[in-house]
Amino acid sequence: MALHFDARGTPQDFDKIDGAFRGHGQVHIVRRRVKCGWGEWSLVRATLNTLRDAYQHFDAATHFYLISGDCMPIRSATKIKETLAASGCDYIENHDFFDDYWINTGVQRDRLIYRHFFNERRQKWLYDAALNLQQKLGLVRDVPAGLTVRIGSQWWCLRRSTVQRVLKFTRRNLRIVQFFKTAWIPDEIYFQTIVPRLIAASEIENRPPTLLQFSNYGMPISFYPEHYDFLTRQDAFFARKIGAGSPAFLQKLWDLYAGDADHAPRHRTAKGIIDQIQSAGRAGLRFGPRFFEQSRRLRFDQMLNVIVTRDRTLPERLRVGASVGFAFDADASAVCDDLSAVMPRAERLAKPALFLSLLCGALPNQRIVAFLDPADIVIFARLPDFEGQLRVILDHNIIPKPPHLGGANGTDIDTQLNTQVQNELAQIIRQVKCDHNGQVFDVPATLTRDAADHWIAAQLTQTED
Repeated sequence: MALHFDARGTPQDFDKIDGAFRGHGQVHIVRRRVKCGWGEWSLVRATLNTLRDAYQHFDAATHFYLISGDCMPIRSATKIKETLAASGCDYIENHDFFDDYWINTGVQRDRLIYRHFFNERRQKWLYDAALNLQQKLGLVRDVPAGLTVRIGSQWWCLRRSTVQRVLKFTRRNLRIVQFFKTAWIPDEIYFQTIVPRLIAASEIENRPPTLLQFSNYGMPISFYPEHYDFLTRQDAFFARKIGAGSPAFLQKLWDLYAGDADHAPRHRTAKGIIDQIQSAGRAGLRFGPRFFEQSRRLRFDQMLNVIVTRDRTLPERLRVGASVGFAFDADASAVCDDLSAVMPRAERLAKPALFLSLLCGALPNQRIVAFLDPADIVIFARLPDFEGQLRVILDHNIIPKPPHLGGANGTDIDTQLNTQVQNELAQIIRQVKCDHNGQVFDVPATLTRDAADHWIAAQLTQTED
């Protein structure tokens, strides 16, 4: 690791870090420190200083991975090395600056075509005044000839040969460097423009290797202990930003990095899931109730069918509608796999209205089928604020059969119902019919298994009582 410590930090803090790693062959402390400012060229300069030092100090390094102090690994070091070695690519997100509209908030074209000498956060009045003056005077500047400006995440991983070429290009093209020095937020532009200029597109993975997401307001999202399963399923090497309030969570991630138990299937679903959570709420109202508020509802055109059953093979046999399987199981799979990773089982059981509304909201289907183990019927008592069309089907094998209490004649009492279960079923019926104006169907106990399957499938296709 080559570590750059912001020159705005105190000398005492720097000395503490320097002393802790002095003589450590695998940690290099960068001496050419830079006072870093958000959105300034100083961030690129600090990165270049660190990159030069790392390139010279670590002769055996094959890849150079830029991370921040808020990043943590979400894969093992062994798997990261194996993946990088096999890919033969640089990982750096890069999109056309003028055409792709990668920027969601704030200025876009003005970042480049005007010169920025002041920091928007520390010198807001001067920043705005300088920009307004250039706009009034028409002081628009051209992009250097032959340069295709690209933009993307500032967190990347480059091969050693690519780093060598980037450093060489920076030394020899001072005019281009000078152009970027007065651009706004150049850490999202400089490397993203230079690397595709030097490296063939076939050797570039156009995405950040670090998982990071932003809110609707352009603020980075932080991840916490309850997101561990979600993070470790994503197809990334590190994640940012990791909340530092849980030492046990940080240690768990370090243990993952140091170990070999990294065999979970990988997905690139984070953006879609987080977008769905952010956008959940009352349609059409920009500042309406969001997903974390009290209202929990389905779309007006959706119907949720909940089948209470002990038959674990029933979802596979029915194959009707949009099935999400046993969505409240610990190892829930199917459509709800990623949402269940965001919300652990305990939270799903505690907040079933939230989970079901998010689950259904993520699906375009009008009819959704979820299966529920009788042991989890407690969720119906926690749905008083759930709004939408709800239908419950009680399979005929949900009643646990009591043990054979044999008298002298060994009388079979399988037909006797457990009083507690009866009361719970009555609660389901009352809860659904009264609180949700919903429908409850009881599969006739006289039906064979095949006939019961056909009976349930017929109910799922009905639209009237």
